[in-house]
Formats: sequence, C-alpha cells, structure tokens
Amino acid sequence: MSVKIGRSPGQIVVNVNVSSPDVNVNVEPGTTNVTVESEGSKKSPLKKDNLTADGSEQTVIEATGLSLLEGYLDLQNMQAGDTVLIKQYVKVEEGGDYKLVDNGSYSDVQTKPILHFLSRILDLGMKITLQQTAGTYKSFPHAFYKED
Repeated sequence: MSVKIGRSPGQIVVNVNVSSPDVNVNVEPGTTNVTVESEGSKKSPLKKDNLTADGSEQTVIEATGLSLLEGYLDLQNMQAGDTVLIKQYVKVEEGGDYKLVDNGSYSDVQTKPILHFLSRILDLGMKITLQQTAGTYKSFPHAFYKED
C-alpha cells in the first residue's frame, strides 16, 4: 500500500494504492487528515501505569512474544536537580540474556517531556528500565501498546 498526499492550488490531492482488501483508507473532507487502518493488525493496550522511582534500575515494561511494541514515558514531573537514566534491552537468542540496545540520560525540567519508544519487533524479549540517580524520587506515567 502507498499513500501520497500533495497540494494543488485550492485543493489537497490524495493518491492511494491499496493492494490488500483488509486495509481501509479514510480522508476527512476539508482537511489533510488521512487515516490508514489494517483489519489484520490492531494495537491493544499492554500496560498503562505509573512507576515511582526508588534509586535502583527498575523495569518499566518487559514483554515477549512475536509482536510490535510501541509506547510512551512521561518525564513531566522532573525538576531541576533530577537525573533519570532510561535503558532499552533485547534478547536475541533463546535462553540468552538481555543486551543493551539504547540508553539515554535526562536531567532537570524537560521541555519535551514525552519519550516515544518507536515500534520494535519482539520475539524473545524486550525490556525498558528507568533509574533516577539524582533528585527527589518522582512518579513516571507510561503507556505501552502491542500489535500482534
């Protein structure tokens, strides 16, 4: 499937090429809003929660099974003097250990407080952790979604 959006004087042009009968494309009249949905795969909530930091490396989410995982972690409660470490791990072999894929350090008030974890294909396992290493311990709301 491909979707191309263009502009002509006074109009918006949307060209859609769909080769699958289970894909729906909706264009909201008078806007540039285009929604593409597949009947075969839907995202469902996997976890919505708040994690209160305690200084240790804490698991925000851990998931296994063949699927796509996407989510958000909110750092809005951070203040001056706070530091948080976020790490992402995956398993790449049966019975193997988690290996570090990505990490980041965030300090002080965040002007863009939402971290977006892009879709990752899971099979053997994926884990995201949070560790607050400085400041008064905060609560970190998060939401993750799974697509089978």
